Amino acid sequence: MNNTAREIFDSAVRMLGYINNYGVSNEADISVRLIPVVNAVYADLHYAYYGSRRVFVPISSASDKLYLPKRLIDDCIVYGVCMHLATSENDGDNASLYANIYNQKRARSTHIEERKDCLAAVDD
Repeated sequence: MNNTAREIFDSAVRMLGYINNYGVSNEADISVRLIPVVNAVYADLHYAYYGSRRVFVPISSASDKLYLPKRLIDDCIVYGVCMHLATSENDGDNASLYANIYNQKRARSTHIEERKDCLAAVDD
């Protein structure tokens, strides 16, 4: 999977089944949500993975690339976009399903691989 906001959003729309033989059934309504929905998940994953070590720069257009580790782009972000998009469409069944999948994948994928050496303080 490539990592532009449009590609991720289009994958989510297909996964949710919000598409018919002629394309997306209410494309104008759904496309308006592209940037806010993708930014919501992008920010969540950015802070979960990088913490405050990196400044978060939100996307401003559908062609913007998302800068996250490949495993988050390939395996996690689309489920978060599905969750938010289904919620915005009042599609409770899909929102619940994709929230469960997203939270499980996020928990497995966002552990920080760097660890600081530290010792517990000892009081005298």
